[in-house]
Amino acid sequence: MTSETRPGSLGTALVLAGFLCALILAWSPVDHTIGRFIYDDMFYYLNVAENLAAGNGSSFDGVTSTNGYHPLWMAITTALALVFSGDMLVHAALTVAAALHAAQGYLLLRMMRRVASPAVALALTALYLLNWRTLANNLCGLETALATTMALVVVDRLMTWPARPTAGNAAVLGILAGIAALSRFDLMLLAGLAGLVIVFSPRYAPDVTVQRRVLLGLAMGLATAAVVSLWFPFSLAVSGTLLPNSREAVKLLTGVGYDYGNLAQMREMLIGQIWSFVWWATDFANLFGLYPVISPEGRGMLVASGLVVLLFLGVLAVVVAGRRDPRAYLALIPLAYVAIHFAYYGLFHRVETRYVLPALALSFVPLAFAAERIRVALAGWGGRVLVPVYLVAASFATVAGISAYSAGHGSVRVHKYHYVARDMARWLAENHPGARTAAWNAGILGFYSDTVLFNLDGVINDAALAANRARRIDAYILDNGVELVVDEPTQMADNLSRFAANPDDLGWLGPVVHESRDAEGRVIVARQVLRN
Repeated sequence: MTSETRPGSLGTALVLAGFLCALILAWSPVDHTIGRFIYDDMFYYLNVAENLAAGNGSSFDGVTSTNGYHPLWMAITTALALVFSGDMLVHAALTVAAALHAAQGYLLLRMMRRVASPAVALALTALYLLNWRTLANNLCGLETALATTMALVVVDRLMTWPARPTAGNAAVLGILAGIAALSRFDLMLLAGLAGLVIVFSPRYAPDVTVQRRVLLGLAMGLATAAVVSLWFPFSLAVSGTLLPNSREAVKLLTGVGYDYGNLAQMREMLIGQIWSFVWWATDFANLFGLYPVISPEGRGMLVASGLVVLLFLGVLAVVVAGRRDPRAYLALIPLAYVAIHFAYYGLFHRVETRYVLPALALSFVPLAFAAERIRVALAGWGGRVLVPVYLVAASFATVAGISAYSAGHGSVRVHKYHYVARDMARWLAENHPGARTAAWNAGILGFYSDTVLFNLDGVINDAALAANRARRIDAYILDNGVELVVDEPTQMADNLSRFAANPDDLGWLGPVVHESRDAEGRVIVARQVLRN
């Protein structure tokens, strides 16, 4: 580490402050935090981890197999499950996430100091680290914190790529890219970008030939493939597929897909994806301090998302305008990945904050470069302009964060429902221990209910995924001896109408035997399954 990128005492204190904030959240009572930032799907990992640790195989319910997770975070949670259980396992996993949150701050500070002054780098690191949106998404309990950290590690390596690299440099980068992919498979996009940078980088010494560049790219690619392939035998043995089946289940649930022979359908799908981006981008506006209101509607939603787009375009314009600055290339690498990552989720998935946090984190590097260019261009006026702008942004982010925390908006906007799910899980544990139950939102219910709970959306249940594909989820429920179907009533009705063989004949679905409801009207019900 050079003196230029060394964090210094203020930087070290800032990273430690970020870690302390995350650690306090990680060890807050689960009955409180479960409705603030922990995401229901965290318990998919923890349930499978407990089964793996107990030698019961890769299964959420203990009956059916699944590969519906990202392997490295599952490996970490399984190691923790060998030691901890219950709420202690939750705290332990969130402690790892808290450490990763701090690591992101350290990496970002180091990366931003390569393209901006220490003051700019420190200010933007503080905006990222002490921000409710980043804290909540890193501590959602999923692989988000790990994937974001590994994305930063890979790009940090690319930013320091030597002018005369060796095969060893390429292999190390490939290994890191492979680890990133095992953290979350969408980061294979980053591995691809890394390969392109290795081959086409303009910063090589004159004596590095094109042939040498290609060989370095191949070495990097082979190292990445070797690491990623460690997952394939396990995945094939468990589920018969190379990649996690969860991606297919999510695609089936969201209905995002293009009929490439139908232009009208493609246009309609693209318009829908644009509106999805507009909806989610309001969270990004909160994160960057562009807009202080959470979940605005109508014109407010358009303004907030428009500000996000303007910020990206403005940063891009400054980077392009400053292309003769040697640091511009360092800013361009993360900016390129930001565009790739958002394009993938914007076109083929949805841009939920927890999915795009790696790109949001990396966007702080070109943002720092742009702020530094503006500061220098304004000379003595730089501080008089940028300091008030930063203070407003930090204030907006803080106001939005307090509002989001109060409203139960963490990685998504439904965390308050988790309190109701926790209450239902307690009722099941007290009244139906060991019963066969089923739910679409199965995480909290499966972890805390002391029942054999089948996940019905197929994210963490290969058999349910097959049943949904065949539109036979009703037969799946009946064939597996399910006694109670538990979920939010409208989701229950909607999913049965989409995936049941006979959605108009649900005579087997009996009365509501218990209802968990909060003061604001959120409700989860348990309905009895009737048998002849």
